[in-house]
Amino acid sequence: MLPRSNIPTNFPYGTDLDNLNKRFLDGLCQTVFSEAPGKDSCVVVLETMKVIVEEGEETGAYIEILPIKVG
Repeated sequence: MLPRSNIPTNFPYGTDLDNLNKRFLDGLCQTVFSEAPGKDSCVVVLETMKVIVEEGEETGAYIEILPIKVG
């Protein structure tokens, strides 16, 4: 959930979703996936959506990580 105040006027839909995903996954590699073999290559499904929110509304991201059966 992106605050409208961070949305450039010449990009009314905000930052490209692929760029947001890259930053998000890079952050997960430093935290949640820090000990996973291959880091974020363990992600097999990624569903993302950006929502622009007004001042005072909640910002940030919701994440759900589910285990997969290997082998």
